[in-house]
Amino acid sequence: MFISQLLRPTRRRVVGLILSSCALVSLSAGPAALASGSGCRTDPIVVFTNGTVVDISTNIAADIARVDHVEYTLHAPAGSQVARVIYTPGARETLQFFADGPADSFSSDTFVVTLDAGVEVTTTTAALGGGPALRGSASGWNGDHLQVRLTR
Repeated sequence: MFISQLLRPTRRRVVGLILSSCALVSLSAGPAALASGSGCRTDPIVVFTNGTVVDISTNIAADIARVDHVEYTLHAPAGSQVARVIYTPGARETLQFFADGPADSFSSDTFVVTLDAGVEVTTTTAALGGGPALRGSASGWNGDHLQVRLTR
């Protein structure tokens, strides 16, 4: 049997988890974030080999042209392996990954660098698969390390 045949059910599951993750994050944004109408969003999606999907969604109250870059750091359970990272098209974002956390926990750190001072930032981390869905948020300003910790 070919490896691609073995992976097909996993791919379907991963696509389903990605779509569910996007729906969860869009529902969690709330009316205030959706009504603002200004700003931009970055949204790397991390797909793990076990089917877990972590979506780190960041709303930045600045035009994308005024965002220099966004740095994400994700800590996942020891032994975790990333299968794929899906980045936001057109966004300058990077992700550092560390498989060094306790079982059933994720920790994200978001650092936004903009060309202007005093820009509001809200980041939401959601984890789906491997147990109950998890979600947490942090708010602050550009230049702050916004940390979100999730534990099952």
